[in-house]
Amino acid sequence: LTDCAPLTINNSLFLANDYPNANDTYSWVFTNNLGTILTQGSGINPPTWTMNNDNDTVFVQLIVTNVHGCTPDTTNIIINTIEDPVAIFSLDTLQGCHPLTVNIDTSGTTPNATQTWEVVDNNWNVIETYYSPQSAITISNTSNTLDSVFYIILTVGDTATFCEHSDTSALITVYPLPFADFSTTNNVICPDDIITANNSSISTSNPIYSWSSNPSNNTISN
Repeated sequence: LTDCAPLTINNSLFLANDYPNANDTYSWVFTNNLGTILTQGSGINPPTWTMNNDNDTVFVQLIVTNVHGCTPDTTNIIINTIEDPVAIFSLDTLQGCHPLTVNIDTSGTTPNATQTWEVVDNNWNVIETYYSPQSAITISNTSNTLDSVFYIILTVGDTATFCEHSDTSALITVYPLPFADFSTTNNVICPDDIITANNSSISTSNPIYSWSSNPSNNTISN
């Protein structure tokens, strides 16, 4: 029996067949590769044991006896955990202005495995999903006034064993892009007259404004 770690051995994985006319006791013994007893139990249900590590082995022995002095019967099962694929990645930046493109290094990830990428917000709502390897992901901030924060999650799966492993980035901050907008009181004036510009831009609480005109020999004042 082979499966992914962590693997919990209990009665949902297997149990003894109950033969009440032939068997009176059911004894379980779990041992490791060194012969060390991990746990023991009795009854048709095996004891519970969790295999947390990859490439681990547990030897399960079931011994049944009866009160008639018949020779005990023994059966054995070998349970193995297989190596999960590895998901590991790094980003070249964790902050920047909208739209923010982060470049991805997946050199430590298991090759030739399926990759699923998810961009989630700070409430773990999925914003975007990609079902193929990604070397860069662009993240947007729809606000003009507030920062947006995200995580990127990579899940790598093995199609042969159906085992998978995930890795999550540190918090990514995307700064808002200011929206510049203004209107004027009059677009047709005589020389040396004044045009008043009404600023209706949207930005963070401490914006920096830079005004210019064409031609550039006009005078601009607050």
